[in-house]
Amino acid sequence: MNKYESFWQWFITIEQELHDNLEQDPDNWALLIQEQISLVHKDLVFDIPFEQKQNKHEFIISADGDATLFSVVDDLIECAPELKNWILVALRPRTNQMDQAIELDGLYLSYDDIFYQVHSYTLPLKLTIFIKDYDGKDQRYVHGYFLLFDTLIGERNVALYTETLGVHPYNTEDARPFVTLRDLFDELEKKELPQ
Repeated sequence: MNKYESFWQWFITIEQELHDNLEQDPDNWALLIQEQISLVHKDLVFDIPFEQKQNKHEFIISADGDATLFSVVDDLIECAPELKNWILVALRPRTNQMDQAIELDGLYLSYDDIFYQVHSYTLPLKLTIFIKDYDGKDQRYVHGYFLLFDTLIGERNVALYTETLGVHPYNTEDARPFVTLRDLFDELEKKELPQ
């Protein structure tokens, strides 16, 4: 049995209980799942949004932006058995919301807090990022920006078709609101990537 099959064999043993009781003890469930998913690869992470779709939870497995691990995530998802209570998602998906926010270790960050400048109008998009209240040192802002970027255009697109040249405190009016980056990316994707 390979490590992918081992993970799913373990997951099957807890999946009903997890589905039914996730909100009652999310931190302990998170530790338990992270411990097991790390056995597949130490850098894989996951997310299970509380909001359900048709009485099913999404189980999002992420490479945390590391494109070299995309095949590991894809293989793990491909190896999964049929799960009646779960929608499996490879990599953080695009949400198509006009505003998204996250709370990360006490930091609240939303699309409205992030701005960008573009240095190339071809893919990969080269960007400089500016974040309100960022002091240039607190890495929660940088991590939060990348998590929100994944929700804006999808983790796969962020890793393969963008390059962040720097993240800076917001100190310029010559930058665009973050959410407008989605339309720019979509326009370039239509022109440059095979459909």
